[in-house]
Amino acid sequence: MRNAFLILASLAASAVGPTHGDRPDQKRENADYVFSGSVKAVYVRDTKGYRQYVVEVRIDEVKKGKGLKKGDTFRAFCYQRKKGAGGLEFDTAGHKAVPKEGQRIRAFVNAGRGHNEGVYPDWFDVLRAGKK
Repeated sequence: MRNAFLILASLAASAVGPTHGDRPDQKRENADYVFSGSVKAVYVRDTKGYRQYVVEVRIDEVKKGKGLKKGDTFRAFCYQRKKGAGGLEFDTAGHKAVPKEGQRIRAFVNAGRGHNEGVYPDWFDVLRAGKK
């Protein structure tokens, strides 16, 4: 009887299907690029369940990042899940926020997968005007 219960329990669990865990948080101190600058443009693309963003930043100061220099334009990718769009293949909430045009930010970004993606899930700090 006990074996029959274990078999039924395992069948019930497998019928639910695979579960999608949360995407693990990344540490800012491990970012490939750390810099400050002004957001010049934010481009958006809608997909089935997400909004994908490319944030264009004019760099004022580089703390970390081979090849970056003051005056460069850097493009960083981030994304957010649309409200009510659960049950997707990659069921993550996305980045906590997207900077706005005109804001000065300190950004923490990783290189890889064909684009530079903001550290997940919290990839930038808003700076006061004039603060570096």
